[in-house]
Amino acid sequence: MSSFNALRAIATRLTSTPAYELPHQVGYLATSLASCGDTLRNTSPNNDQSLLLHKLKTRVSTLLQDRTPEGRFSGIVIAKALVETGGTTFLADSASWVRSLISCLGKPDTPEAKRLCVVTISRIYLLTVGDQALVREITTPTLPAFISASLGVIKPSTTQADGNPVRVLSPLLGVVLRSWHLLLEHFASTVRPNAGSIKSICLSLISDVTCPDEVYSAAQDVLARLHFCAPKNTIPTDWAQTCSQAIEAAHDTADLVFRAIVEDWSPAIARTSKVTKKQKASSTPATSSPDVLGLAAWSGESDGCSTLARQVDVLRHVLSSQHAQEVNSPLGAVLDLTARLTAVTPPTPKFSLRINNEVTRDEREELWLNLPRIHIAVLHLFQALVEAFQSALFPVCHTISTQLWEMFEAEADNAAIRRASYELVDSLLPHRLLPLTKSDSANFRRLVQQCCNDLLVSRGHTDGLSSLQNNSATKKQGSAMPSSTRDLYDSAYRLLPAILTYAPLHKLAGYSSVRTQIDQTAILLNHHEAILASVLHPSRPRSDPKSGRTAPPGPSLMPFLARSAESVEDETHKLAFDALLRPRMPVVRSSTEGEFAEQDEHEAADEDEGEETYEDGHGDAMQLELNGYMNGSTAEATQEPHMEEATSSKEALQDFASTQKRDFTTLLEQSTDAQLAASASNDLPASMATGPAGTNYESVPKRPRLDDDSAQEEALIVIAEDQGQHFPSDRPPATAAADTIEPYSTPAENTSTTVPLQAPVTVDAVKGKANAGYDSDDSSDSEVPPIDATLVGMSDSEDEDGE
Repeated sequence: MSSFNALRAIATRLTSTPAYELPHQVGYLATSLASCGDTLRNTSPNNDQSLLLHKLKTRVSTLLQDRTPEGRFSGIVIAKALVETGGTTFLADSASWVRSLISCLGKPDTPEAKRLCVVTISRIYLLTVGDQALVREITTPTLPAFISASLGVIKPSTTQADGNPVRVLSPLLGVVLRSWHLLLEHFASTVRPNAGSIKSICLSLISDVTCPDEVYSAAQDVLARLHFCAPKNTIPTDWAQTCSQAIEAAHDTADLVFRAIVEDWSPAIARTSKVTKKQKASSTPATSSPDVLGLAAWSGESDGCSTLARQVDVLRHVLSSQHAQEVNSPLGAVLDLTARLTAVTPPTPKFSLRINNEVTRDEREELWLNLPRIHIAVLHLFQALVEAFQSALFPVCHTISTQLWEMFEAEADNAAIRRASYELVDSLLPHRLLPLTKSDSANFRRLVQQCCNDLLVSRGHTDGLSSLQNNSATKKQGSAMPSSTRDLYDSAYRLLPAILTYAPLHKLAGYSSVRTQIDQTAILLNHHEAILASVLHPSRPRSDPKSGRTAPPGPSLMPFLARSAESVEDETHKLAFDALLRPRMPVVRSSTEGEFAEQDEHEAADEDEGEETYEDGHGDAMQLELNGYMNGSTAEATQEPHMEEATSSKEALQDFASTQKRDFTTLLEQSTDAQLAASASNDLPASMATGPAGTNYESVPKRPRLDDDSAQEEALIVIAEDQGQHFPSDRPPATAAADTIEPYSTPAENTSTTVPLQAPVTVDAVKGKANAGYDSDDSSDSEVPPIDATLVGMSDSEDEDGE
């Protein structure tokens, strides 16, 4: 079905179906519009297409202005599908739709319809980015009205519960905040008149302890981008002011929250505390007005710790937000604040704080209970700094790691602290921002051991020595974990391969035991990434400074990697594992082999040409040359050829040549079962057998193959010398046993035949003639690397001299 016919069917269905029945069909119709993109995006439609598009737009406009909620909901769905599929063709005419959608926000529709309406309007605004004409026609005139309408739909409502009024947040808060967050990046100047109202709403949501996590995070993101609404030249100043306000508000809150102890921290920049003596002696710490950042007043130690953590979260979002212009980050003031917050830890047998006796014991114990909330916010702040500045944090990495180990050492029994610590270490390791000094080695080793224990306990391996579990059982058990346990497991699971890849474990004391525990955990969990990281980064041998002995490295996890590769579902990862486990090495070809191969091709071509000539009666000279060379008649090489004598004995020479060729090929094939003979002996041993045509040679039961060109060359030299031929003195003799090949004698009936040579014959030429009758199929040896000539007693320098 063509795109035009499908679009016509959709338009007919929309027009003929009553509005109250459309919600049951609008989902299918919107999905079907995705296949009509060619017609919808056509910039020059014909008359039929123009009429159809006009009919469709008119129907959508009518539905958006319908009196029934069903009709308006159907119009919103179809409008969103048309805008996303049609592109600029429908964007140019969507200004009237945007005004109708904004009016729908003020009508008594369902929250789902209004949520979809906000999404559609935001989508239209984002599609106009980059086209100034569309921005002027659609976004600029209608965006202020949309901000005002969205401010109205997110107002909280009040209900009665047990006779008391209860404030209820709007269900549209999340989608409206996300819409503002996206629009502030592109249309901040248009949103500027409403920036004050948006900021007050975000601060009230951040101050509300009952606010859902999704809404709380969205409000922080919007607050971090509100500095875009400032005038162009004041954006860096407004951003720096927000950071300073968050830092100052955190210090003011800490003055009240930490009044139960005597702090050893001293500020890097002189500041005056706003907490008076009377406030310290009061029964409950509290504030009576919003802080300098704008967060609401609080009362009680628990609310104060929560407010302090939220102030640190605001600072984190502001520091990690995008900047329209260059800004100066106050890292010194930030680290000064974190140093104060991390210096206060619950007392331990090894460490205790000085106590303020004016504060009650209950308040002090409540502080110990709420301290992890503050420290988790600090760890998240460090992680945001690492993600934003990466390797630029190298000058302060030691400060960050010191504060990290202080919190982890004091509160490692808290699961939330461990999870945040794992995530921070996972972000520090790839950028080499975690220095492991001697003082830090013990803490890092403890973190690694705790990470392994958390993984094993979460999977049921309490002793670390349980039987292996397959991947399916692991997934089933993992899906039944509580949310907090699952989050802790995921953080530890991601950290394990990062430790093996980036951490200098060999510098730690007790490296062998730590590496063994990591490998055992990876095996028990069937952790693919950790096993692969262990194989790629094998353990190092350690030397004992006392005994001077070097311990061997630990065993490789390659067998377990092969097992884990079978359970990998991603095809890309399967190929990666297969390439590591079973590498396909290319055929190694040396330059010598290439020369021999090229030479053999030329010789084979010459031999074929010679055989064709011989069949035509013109190849007698070449065949006689071979026979003369094999008969040892080099003394007559300078004489003139006697063609009459060769012609008169043509039949005898043909028989002799075939016999010589067959016997020489047999000797050539049998000559490499042992080393080649160095020289021929005139005394024949008793074990010689008489071959055909009077040829004497040793009977070898096995038929070897000549796999090396240099070995073939040496074999030809020895056999030719056995026939009485002599080579230049600079050719080195073969070094082989003398009992491998016996001397070859010329048939008696052909000794009187003397055929002079036309030119000196080289060893390569003889090799080419001999190989003509030999099966040279080397398909099975195509991947075997060639053997260098020096392995058979001939060096490169000697070969060059011989040539």
